[in-house]
Amino acid sequence: PPSLQLAPSRPAPAMSVPQPQEGSSGAAGVAPPCEEEEAKAKSPCESQIVMFQRIAALNCDADGSLDAGELLRWGDLATCAAAEAHCGGNCVTVNVSDMCFEEGVTPVIGDTLELRATPVAVGNTSMNVSLLVFVDSRNRRKRIAYCSALFAYVTMKVGDIRPRCPPLVCTSVEERCAMTMFKTHRAVLKRESSQFMRDEEAVRRESSQFMKDEEEATPLASQGPAELDPRSIPMSQATIKMTELVLPEHTNHMHNTFGGQVMAWMHKAAQVSASRHAARSGQTVSLRTRAVAAVTFPAPSTVADHLLFEAVVQRVFPPNDLLVAVHVQKRKILESSRIETINHGLFHIQAFSVLDDEEDAERTRRAGKEERRQPLDVIPVHPDSGDELAARAFKLLEWRWQLMAARSSMFGFRGEALPLIRSIWQEACNATVDGLLRLLPNEGALRWETVPAEQGFDIRVARDLWGQDQVAFKIAMLCPSVSTDRAFELLLDCERRPQWDQFCAGACIKESIGKAEDCAADIQVLTIRLTPKVLSSKLGCSALAWYPMTAISKAVTGQDPGERRFHLLRCTRSCKEGDHLIAARSVLDKSIPHGSSDITSLPSGWAVQPVASGGCRITYILQITNASYKKLCGSMENLLVVKEYCKSLSSLHQLLSASADSAARN
Repeated sequence: PPSLQLAPSRPAPAMSVPQPQEGSSGAAGVAPPCEEEEAKAKSPCESQIVMFQRIAALNCDADGSLDAGELLRWGDLATCAAAEAHCGGNCVTVNVSDMCFEEGVTPVIGDTLELRATPVAVGNTSMNVSLLVFVDSRNRRKRIAYCSALFAYVTMKVGDIRPRCPPLVCTSVEERCAMTMFKTHRAVLKRESSQFMRDEEAVRRESSQFMKDEEEATPLASQGPAELDPRSIPMSQATIKMTELVLPEHTNHMHNTFGGQVMAWMHKAAQVSASRHAARSGQTVSLRTRAVAAVTFPAPSTVADHLLFEAVVQRVFPPNDLLVAVHVQKRKILESSRIETINHGLFHIQAFSVLDDEEDAERTRRAGKEERRQPLDVIPVHPDSGDELAARAFKLLEWRWQLMAARSSMFGFRGEALPLIRSIWQEACNATVDGLLRLLPNEGALRWETVPAEQGFDIRVARDLWGQDQVAFKIAMLCPSVSTDRAFELLLDCERRPQWDQFCAGACIKESIGKAEDCAADIQVLTIRLTPKVLSSKLGCSALAWYPMTAISKAVTGQDPGERRFHLLRCTRSCKEGDHLIAARSVLDKSIPHGSSDITSLPSGWAVQPVASGGCRITYILQITNASYKKLCGSMENLLVVKEYCKSLSSLHQLLSASADSAARN
């Protein structure tokens, strides 16, 4: 999240969250009376909460890895503390969305988790709080980004009045843009929640809309009907039910059942259901939770209530991905055993087989696979005969799976291209812009090193970005006489880019993806050509030797060794305060051909910010994997390409200044 005080944009704005009944954890309805007096405004950093948790054996599963249920408990604690710190009163959880776990990052006993929770959007009585979790690994000696999520809270009533939340003051471009970006996720969040409702009409209505979206989307993968697989079993046989009794130690400081505890129980139910189903293969099973989505809290529970959990494997995607839906009801023992729905959510779990036999392990090592865990071929499921609602949900989950996969890539920290789904272009745009905003502040969780540069430029580098094999470069300059609108207009112009960018061999817009009031997205093909000085530095030869080597390479391979191509999703966002952002990242789409000269770019681009003294500040950010940077420059220590780019920025400054002077004379 921007300056690690803002989370990747994803849920609805806080003002769109359903308002709970008195003492509840969130229930749809009309908002109750609020205090007339508006509280003093606060900035996100004033209410930020940082917690640390040391992982012990009690927090781990049978494999010795952190149980995701424990993280749900800790995350709820941290975000609740941030919400209450902001509003100055008690708050309850309304929903949790897009908790994505980084693939390949596995916290174990002895590691330390750092949980950062920050309010990012505020309504009258509700707010959204971001969560970002890092792992301080004792083995890798790195600080690794592990997961991110967003929690929605609402204030508790005091008597008949629900206190208002203090306004959120945004003083930076990342904070202002993040608040704007939350507005675009509202429809998706509502549809996610509705698919778990017991209201058949609501499910049919929302499913129809998803089907329409699915037809318009570019599928990530196709899968035939699971019922055609002879191994497939009905969903009813992949369902488990369990009961938990709410004791005093399970309650929070408001005497309701702690939301984190309920989510931990939900995760346990999902794991049991997935484990039993995966075990039908006859092999030893190991499970990994990859994502948690659409968790909502329609009503609260209290001490002495019985919580009834129903977890069903609703879909299996080959070879080893399971989607498990969990529905929670409470039995009010003190009210004639009345039953009421209080929670529902969706868990994405991966199943692996564990090699127990030494001969199998040795055979695997000889094949070059050091991991003892291999993807398990999980038996598919299908709706029970005659269950029309389950059949529609089954079809709906194929689209939901594509959406979860794309959004996991959007919100993750690993270096990979983004699968393009055009029907959710605004979410892709938000996530790309947010990826750029994470790198804009000079202070925060990232450690920026200053690189010596010419006067007028501020160059910084961050290595091992988010604990991954990635690097980021940031170059900033001031343009005293240039307006933000003029700079933004020139940076958007692909045809004029070669006039000032010495590395640009060509840039063109291949397709317009979408346009809204304050944002737009398109597919851009950018070709760069390394300068002789940079290429000779990469090859370790003099500039004189570079020319014949280039000619030979062109003759043999047919390609210019200095040219590299990027296929980018380019997104723009503007704020009324004058901030402009241009963010781009590599995309995967069947309409985009890829070649050996292509390079993967992580969220990178431009930030144009107004300066109080007049003019603007232009910041260029490049985020790239170590492998891609080596492909460009030869080694991680070669920073010549970054320093050389300052010449391009000088040309940009001169062009902008000349344009501003000409406009002033006219």
